[in-house]
Amino acid sequence: MRFYLLQSKINGIKSIDKEITIDYYNNTVTKELDIMNNHVKAIYGPNGAGKTGIVYAMEIYKNLCLDSSYLTIVNSNGSLRNFINQNDKLLIENTFSILKDDNINDGIYKHRIVLSYINGQFEIEEEYFAKLSGNKINSLDKYNIIFKIKNGEVINLDKKIINSNLIKESTKNLLKQKTMLTAIIDSGILKDTDDYFKKQFLYLLVFNISLVIVLNDSDKPYINKERFVSLINQFSKAWDDVNNDTLFNKLFDSNKIIDNYNKKIKKDELDTYKKRIKNTAEFIKVFKNDLVDIEVKTYENGDYYECENIMIYENGSRVNLRFESTGIKKIIELYEALSRVEKGDIVFIDEFDANLHDVLLMKIVEYILNYSKGQFIFTIHNMAPMDLLQYKKHGIDFLSPDSRIVPWAKNGNYKAASLYRQGFIEYSPFNIEAFSFLGKFGDDN
Repeated sequence: MRFYLLQSKINGIKSIDKEITIDYYNNTVTKELDIMNNHVKAIYGPNGAGKTGIVYAMEIYKNLCLDSSYLTIVNSNGSLRNFINQNDKLLIENTFSILKDDNINDGIYKHRIVLSYINGQFEIEEEYFAKLSGNKINSLDKYNIIFKIKNGEVINLDKKIINSNLIKESTKNLLKQKTMLTAIIDSGILKDTDDYFKKQFLYLLVFNISLVIVLNDSDKPYINKERFVSLINQFSKAWDDVNNDTLFNKLFDSNKIIDNYNKKIKKDELDTYKKRIKNTAEFIKVFKNDLVDIEVKTYENGDYYECENIMIYENGSRVNLRFESTGIKKIIELYEALSRVEKGDIVFIDEFDANLHDVLLMKIVEYILNYSKGQFIFTIHNMAPMDLLQYKKHGIDFLSPDSRIVPWAKNGNYKAASLYRQGFIEYSPFNIEAFSFLGKFGDDN
């Protein structure tokens, strides 16, 4: 089982002050999805347009769905006020497909969360989760509601759910600060709900775990592996219907980008960790051929090992990874994220080109386009990837300064990079010349 993100709608984050729609696939979804022609998207836009806001919105969405204390924490430290704009409301909506082997569509779901700033704190004003009964993702009347919450109260539950009263009572007074996912987990009633509800709940849960978000200033990892493994054991038959041998190993191995500088590892997981570091070293050698190996130094600490990673070079130098260059750290961070693309997950990276050489950037994009089965969405300024992505229908989006998404559409023999550079992309003119900077650096002459 894998997931494919079909569409996102976002409003209210950073400088995005009107609803934008990001399409990753066609409105009409066929039984077999054409993943390899629609699984990489670059989002371009001038500084301040809100590209980072898109990735932050996905981070907030995932935090809301998987961390029951997230709103409590961000309300107490005020961090959300830095991201949600003057309208004091944030909308995040994701429409996704469940994929069987060979990219067969096995169901389309829509999940919406609306946060509002009320009485000095953010609350969940609305949450909506529904399954599409047709094949057109924009046909809102074709969605069958699984649950709908308004101002903290469940106002609609799918009639197929047998234990509806139990769900309503158990989540009462929780749903302004917690999503349905985290409220159900915290209530402990999952084992008492019917298999139909468990299965829908599971799809939404694993979709969120399958999202990987890479930001320059991301929140700390929040996934508790043991907690979710215990949770899954409650799913009984619903879990058996969707499980495969590697699913949860894949999801939990690298759910967030790990801290490779110091790592606390359970003793029985050390061999797995060392193998992962060895794979990381092989990846780095592609670009830095004087690297010999990465040594994992271990120090016992009860049932754990404290691990340090030491870079070993041909000239005999040994460098603790914490003191390595920004470029090397960026490559390692990318390795963690791109490993998830390779395994079929959905990865968002903000400022993909930051501290990354143009050649490396292009080779990675080209590799993912041709060989990876996951989904890769990134914000970027470097125009080089446009030459690779301009032939893909959903490969390039332009975000304008006034919050408009303009998808790239092939225009004769014109190249996307050329038109963008000349200011011919709708709503994104670059009315700047070299002489525009005259007198702007304090020189009156």
